Amino acid sequence: MGDCFDNTDPGNTDSVNDVSVTDCSSPHTYEVYNISQISGSTYPSDMDLEVSKACYDSFEDYVGISVDRTLAYTTYTLSPSPGSWTYGDRIISCAVGEVNGGMLTGSAKGTAR
Repeated sequence: MGDCFDNTDPGNTDSVNDVSVTDCSSPHTYEVYNISQISGSTYPSDMDLEVSKACYDSFEDYVGISVDRTLAYTTYTLSPSPGSWTYGDRIISCAVGEVNGGMLTGSAKGTAR
């Protein structure tokens, strides 16, 4: 958690194959605020619920304001696809980014924006 990164293919929001990790003091697109592992052997029937439990509930703990109240930030989530699930992918990554798609400089942690 707390790692900052840029999506190397920002036009592709359906899948992410590579990210560029960067120092959070430099301009960056996203900051990871939670990583959760899904249990179970079958792909969840409601992946959106799994993502909500992992990401939306932990946003306020990290940023200091609920995801419903923030005007500055949006969430960006990476979750297993049915295809990646078959290869053992069970990780949900939650990241925060600027609501307007701009660059973050510094950490979003505790900013309550």
